[in-house]
Amino acid sequence: MQMMHSELYICTMLNIGIIGDISALEKYILQIRKNKNAQIIGKSSVGINRSPENFQFTIPEFNKVELIDRADVLIINNFSLLSFSTLCGIVKKSKHIFATDYPELTVEECRHLVKLTSEAKTIFQLLNPFYNLDAMRWLNENLKYPALLDVSCFKPDAKMDKLLIQLLLMLKGTTKTDAKKTGAVTFKGSSDHSVFHNLNLQFGDASVVNINYGKMDVNNEFILKSYADGQFVLFNFNTKIFTVNNSPINLKPYSSITELELFIDSANGKKHTITLIEDYSAVIEGIQKIEKKMSQFSGQ
Repeated sequence: MQMMHSELYICTMLNIGIIGDISALEKYILQIRKNKNAQIIGKSSVGINRSPENFQFTIPEFNKVELIDRADVLIINNFSLLSFSTLCGIVKKSKHIFATDYPELTVEECRHLVKLTSEAKTIFQLLNPFYNLDAMRWLNENLKYPALLDVSCFKPDAKMDKLLIQLLLMLKGTTKTDAKKTGAVTFKGSSDHSVFHNLNLQFGDASVVNINYGKMDVNNEFILKSYADGQFVLFNFNTKIFTVNNSPINLKPYSSITELELFIDSANGKKHTITLIEDYSAVIEGIQKIEKKMSQFSGQ
């Protein structure tokens, strides 16, 4: 994870523009309105709810070009509205980006954006909902190495591509490095709504991550286990049970702060660790290897 920082933290008011399905971004709009360091100056929207009481009508509508020029920060949830050249142009203009959905980019496009953000000193942050969980923040600070991590995540309505990205981004702060060896296999269930995937990731320090994920008609499970010398960790994110060596973990020191708050602080020069386009690029490159393995070693 890359850190953005400044020796002197001078807070300024950030002008924020919103691009995409505004109704799907309501929780982020409400968070911004509570933040004294940011203000929404406009939107370029799709999927507008026309009910007169809807809060969307209090935000001025702009075309994308004008909004991009006016804003310091852009919150985007629908990258299909932007061509890759437009996205590159936003970065070159040193506009910070907070992505609430994952852009469909090739490995080469991701690498190009990494280069551009470095040159423009722009923050391109992507949503990483699992990474900022209290329990994961504890794990990233306290995990012993080498470790065997076993993750099981099954959701009946999951989108497989998005779920895999979320799980791999979640573990970026835990594994610290990219896997040296990748194994993957997939099995389809008896119905179109049932699929099982397994990943086995091996790292240079002898750590191993095993991920079982997919979707089933009735199953909803999200469990992480970690085994290391003198340390056994169990997280059940559904039941909110978090233990180490069979004792409850005190997570109060790791109280949540929203990803958007971290992003706004980072855009204002305050030091924070966040999920950047570099992390996303590494994950997309890893997924390319995973998909190749799955096509070779999958159950029929």
